[in-house]
Amino acid sequence: PASTGCSQPNKRALNWPRPIQSQRPKSHNPCAEVLGSIPLILICALLQGGGFGVAWPFLTRVIVASAPESEQTIASAAVPTMQRIGYAVGAALAGIVANASGFSQGLNHDAAANVASWLFLAFVPLGIVGCLAALRASTTANRLQEAVG
Repeated sequence: PASTGCSQPNKRALNWPRPIQSQRPKSHNPCAEVLGSIPLILICALLQGGGFGVAWPFLTRVIVASAPESEQTIASAAVPTMQRIGYAVGAALAGIVANASGFSQGLNHDAAANVASWLFLAFVPLGIVGCLAALRASTTANRLQEAVG
């Protein structure tokens, strides 16, 4: 049997195309308790990565074009800098939330489920703020475009 690097062998590792059952294996190996279809997760991850890859050049272009001409170089350099700062802050916050919700006490099914719930709930407000900011920016841009003619 294939091994996952966990304490016990993963007998389901060869059956990855089909959805993995939500029942716990008799060995209770927490590393083998992935729920859902791995190909579906892979497809969603590829779509998400592709969406970011397609969006960033246009976002960078809009940011640079909206900056004053004397500051366009700075604006261009600020995009990847802010992206990396966002990754670092997001990872730090995710680590804080995960540790505060029980991840630091060890890896088991219940702790993983609890951590996943808290991580999702902790970042929902940030998503809402981001959506509201995008909505405000787009309505402001539309008003400016209508004013110009």
